[in-house]
Amino acid sequence: MYDLLHLCWLEMRKTLSRSVLFSGLSVAIMMGLVVALRGRQFPGTFEVKHALYFYGVAAEIFMAVLMAKALGDEFYYKTSTALFSSSSSRTRVLFVKMLYNLWISLIFAIVAIGVDLVAEWILNQRVSLGFQIQMALRIIPAYFLFAAAAGSFLTAVGTVTLNIVGPLIAYVVIFWLLPGTLELLLKEWLGLQGAGPLLAPLYLRSYLIRLEVSLGEAFALSLFGLSCFLLAIGVLNRRDLR
Repeated sequence: MYDLLHLCWLEMRKTLSRSVLFSGLSVAIMMGLVVALRGRQFPGTFEVKHALYFYGVAAEIFMAVLMAKALGDEFYYKTSTALFSSSSSRTRVLFVKMLYNLWISLIFAIVAIGVDLVAEWILNQRVSLGFQIQMALRIIPAYFLFAAAAGSFLTAVGTVTLNIVGPLIAYVVIFWLLPGTLELLLKEWLGLQGAGPLLAPLYLRSYLIRLEVSLGEAFALSLFGLSCFLLAIGVLNRRDLR
C-alpha cells in the first residue's frame, strides 16, 4: 500500500513539473477567454458555452498528449527497465498511470470551471452561483469519463508500441477519423438505427465540448475504459522489457 501511494505521489509531482501541462492550460485558457472577449465586443456572437467549447477543443489535444506520455516517457527516457523490474508489479504501475490520467483530467476540469466563471462575468457582467454549480456538475464527470476512456486506450496502445507517437496516431485515427465513417456504414448502408450508445466510446472527445453524458453513454465509456485497461495489463505482463 505504501509503495502504491509513493508511486502516486511521484506521478503527481511529475505532472506538475511538465511544461506540456502548463502550455496546454495556457493555450486552452487563451482560446476560451478570447472567445468570451469577442462575444463581449460583438454582442450576440458568442455565449458562455462557446468559451467552454473552444477550451475543450484545446484541452482534449493536450490531455491526450499528456496521457500518452504517462507510459511512453518511461520507454523514451529508458526508465522502463528499472520501473518494471522493481518490487512494484506491472499491474500496479498501470493502475498508478490511470490515477495520473484522472489527476490530469481533474486539473483541466477545475480550470474549465474557472474559465466558465470568467467567461460568464465577461459576457454577462455578473456570475450566477447556481449556474456555476450546475456547470461544475457537468464538467467534472465529462472530463473524468474522457480520462478513463481515452487514458486507458492510449495506455493499451502504448504497451504495444512502447513509445509516445504510436498511441497518438492511433488516437487520431480511431477518435477523429473513424466515427463518421463507421456511423455512415451502420446507419446509411446497413440501416441500423439507435446505434448511438454503442458508438459512444468513439465520440468520447465530443463529451468535452457538449458536457452532457447519458447513463448509457457513461456505461459504454466506462466499459470501454475497463476493457482497454485489462488489455494493457495482459499485453504488458507478457512483454520482455529487460
